[in-house]
Amino acid sequence: MRNALKPALLSIAVLALAACETPAEKQQRLTQHNGKTVEQVMASLGTPVSSTSTQAVWERRNSYVVRHPEYERIGGVMLLVGYDNQIVNQKCLYVADLQNNRVVSSTLSGTGCYKMLPPTGG
Repeated sequence: MRNALKPALLSIAVLALAACETPAEKQQRLTQHNGKTVEQVMASLGTPVSSTSTQAVWERRNSYVVRHPEYERIGGVMLLVGYDNQIVNQKCLYVADLQNNRVVSSTLSGTGCYKMLPPTGG
C-alpha cells in the first residue's frame, strides 16, 4: 500500500511547491487593483455582491471533485479497485475599501483566492 501512495504524495508535493509565491509576489497580487476605479475592478472580477460609497465586496465560490484512487492487494498485486470522491468547496472574498470611487486598500480571505486574483504577470 505504501508503494501505491508514493506517486500520489510526490504529485501533491510538486503541486504545493508550484503554488508557492514569494511575499513580494503575493503583495503585488493582492494590491493589483489599488488605485483603480470600481468600474475597472468590475471589468476583471464582475459585479460586486455588495457595494457602498466606502466599500465593495466581491465573492467567488467554486466546487470541484478530487478523485482519490483506492487500491487493494489481490493475488499479491496491488490493483486499482475504485475511487473515493471528495467534494472541495471554496469561497473567496475580496473586500475593497473605496475613496472617491477608487480602491485605496483591499483584503482577501477564504480559499481558492489564487484564481480570483491571479498573478499580474509583471
